[in-house]
Amino acid sequence: MRLVYGLLSLGVRPVTPRSRQIDHKVIRVLEILALPAAVILTGYVGFIFGTVPANPWWSSPLRPLVFLAAAAVAGFSIILIAAILLRPRAIPDDTVRTLGKGLVCSVVAVAALCALEIISILYPGGTAQQVLATIFGREGPVFGTFFYGQLLLGVGAPLVLVGAALACRFRGAVLKLCCLASGFLGIAHTFLLLWNVVVGGQLMSKSLRGIIEYDPHWGGRKGILAVIVIVSLPVVIFAIYSFFVPIFKDREDDGDGEEEIEPAATPSGAATPVA
Repeated sequence: MRLVYGLLSLGVRPVTPRSRQIDHKVIRVLEILALPAAVILTGYVGFIFGTVPANPWWSSPLRPLVFLAAAAVAGFSIILIAAILLRPRAIPDDTVRTLGKGLVCSVVAVAALCALEIISILYPGGTAQQVLATIFGREGPVFGTFFYGQLLLGVGAPLVLVGAALACRFRGAVLKLCCLASGFLGIAHTFLLLWNVVVGGQLMSKSLRGIIEYDPHWGGRKGILAVIVIVSLPVVIFAIYSFFVPIFKDREDDGDGEEEIEPAATPSGAATPVA
């Protein structure tokens, strides 16, 4: 382990206030560079979908914003799941509450943007209205995954769980269980949203005369098993990283930072508190 930590620290062992200050500056620069890169990557994918005029369900100027908000939902969810599962006793309740609030805000943003997107597509009428009525209708292929999956489970359930945890001021295991369940629902919400957009947009035939059936496969590089492996990679990487560089220290190892106050007798016989 000494060799591993020596490689990770590039042989620099002294820890001084100056070195900590430099580390904080480097971290801030990396944060500033990572955020625009993530926004450009996710926004560009949404931009590609939004510039396909042949598909009314994809052709929307709000598509990049929907993808960005969905990426925020997935990010908060993965951090919640990884932190609570790997370090359940070490992660503070305040951190769990903050991540839960971020997840709820992102979910609400996605729901609002999706509603505005559908309204903007339906308002002009014409072919777009016919396509959406066929896809999202009660007999449509996306009705269940959109209304019951994306909206009810992906939006309503996290709002109820996190809202109840914050309103009732839950602490400890109850708070973490509520946020952990919300994290799993957030991941499911993101996949259902992408399913409804990517797959749902291709289920309408080009002639607008019927619905194309699509059955996903379990095997292959585009199957369900491959998707599960890819989804689990962030948690596995976080577990390996937190083993070498602990994200949260155990509370019993930290202490409260204060020493006990003990009485000491003075020559006159009076007790005086000293540290």
